[in-house]
Amino acid sequence: MSKSVAYIGLSGPVCYDYKNSLNRKYPNPILEAPLGLMILYDEVVFLDEAVCPKSMRKLEFVKFLSDTKDITDYLERIEQKRIDEYTKQIWQGNTLRSEKLENIAKTIAPFARYDNHSNLISQAIFPNSTSVLNVIYDNIVAHDEKLTHHEFFN
Repeated sequence: MSKSVAYIGLSGPVCYDYKNSLNRKYPNPILEAPLGLMILYDEVVFLDEAVCPKSMRKLEFVKFLSDTKDITDYLERIEQKRIDEYTKQIWQGNTLRSEKLENIAKTIAPFARYDNHSNLISQAIFPNSTSVLNVIYDNIVAHDEKLTHHEFFN
């Protein structure tokens, strides 16, 4: 039996807690259901420590892709001319309104002073839960690293 692996990328954290930061550079990422990740998966792979909650960083089943790869290389895979096509596939005309994000954040993290984005990780890599470009980036990474069974890109 193969192990089950979850991937959390730039669009994974719902919001970021600026009151309880990871360090001086990054706010603490807030996931919607971290306990579910721990129960349902054998391994949780985060793109970078900047998108991993402080409480999960030292767990033995948590890995960071940025420890073994240059994550900026994936940006080259995003062809500007296809972003509109991907956007239509992903969102199908819908957008996440800020009021909905605020309600979600207040429900799962009432203690937090939150925002939907973090600080820049490296060149043009900016975690943000409402960015279509980040959803595309995460799908490319998950596909290339075989961290998903879904074939978003043909």
